[in-house]
Amino acid sequence: NYQAAQCTAAQASGILADLPNNTRWCFPEWWVPQSTIPLGGRQDLFHKYPVSSIQVDPKTGGPLSKVQQTQYFYGTPRWRYNDSPLTIANSRTWNVFSGVDTVEVREGDPAAPAAQKVTKYTYYQGMNGDRATASGGAKTVNVAGTSIPDDRWFAGQLYRQQTLNGVGGAVVTDQTSTPWASGVTSNDGARQARLTGVQKTIVTEPLSTGGNRTLETRTTFDGTYGYPLTVSTIPSDATGKCVTTTYRSE
Repeated sequence: NYQAAQCTAAQASGILADLPNNTRWCFPEWWVPQSTIPLGGRQDLFHKYPVSSIQVDPKTGGPLSKVQQTQYFYGTPRWRYNDSPLTIANSRTWNVFSGVDTVEVREGDPAAPAAQKVTKYTYYQGMNGDRATASGGAKTVNVAGTSIPDDRWFAGQLYRQQTLNGVGGAVVTDQTSTPWASGVTSNDGARQARLTGVQKTIVTEPLSTGGNRTLETRTTFDGTYGYPLTVSTIPSDATGKCVTTTYRSE
């Protein structure tokens, strides 16, 4: 199943008038109508329809043959300015999908929400520094619920993942990730390239006796080639360890 259309024809003019701040599932695109009389290009809104639920029916019969149901609840979609050199300058607009800031996945029977497995994800969308207006400027954007800059080179990376025991239930696992980026490896004057990875993750789990157990993983990277040099695992209730990797240069 897919989500219903969010944008309507009546809203189109207002959305097109404020494209830098569009947070709906529709986006602008230039196209040329098919006609026997040559027509110029025009800008209209097109729609993205995300999956809202999936049902898997094994059809095997017996007591274990149950429909498996998964629901998806999305946060805010955003659109980045298209600065591709392959796009004509006067056709560039905010139509590069940068994902959503959060996704909540519920697995199990929707009629029994307390028994569902719930996983919440928070993502980098890469919106920090995006073009602010038609005349230029830059946006200042943080990762949802944090003061961490939502830098472009981290777009799509996972910041946080939480597993809950039912809708609105207790947190079973909470993992946060800190990304790593190298210095600029290439620059054409408008766009920059960097190597990226995950330099730290912290997994927090509650204990039946009270309190929490944490497992921290730290990774260092080579700034030139981006491969990992050291990986340290630091549990809160045991002795940590560090693995060092060396590479042969050709």
